[in-house]
Amino acid sequence: MYVTLDEAKKQLQIDQSYSGDNTYIEFLIGVAEDAVERTIKTELSSFNGEGTSFPPSLKHAILLYVADLYANRESIAYTNVNNVPFTFEYLLAPFINYDN
Repeated sequence: MYVTLDEAKKQLQIDQSYSGDNTYIEFLIGVAEDAVERTIKTELSSFNGEGTSFPPSLKHAILLYVADLYANRESIAYTNVNNVPFTFEYLLAPFINYDN
């Protein structure tokens, strides 16, 4: 995992001492990381080369997706939904591998 449970709970504004959703949040982290890999068409492990750190924008994109999945647990929304500009897609765009 490239995002820790503690980082995700901080993003979700969940007290670190609350453990009732830990398993679910860890599952969402995996889903978000998978979604990022599919979007950029590159395995996240390729960003962990020797002497390099994991790109902060990829980490933040994962955290944004975890928060979205946590807040919206159903596939139907009853409000007018609009994408927030310069978020998930914007963070991932520089990493998309167009060769695949």
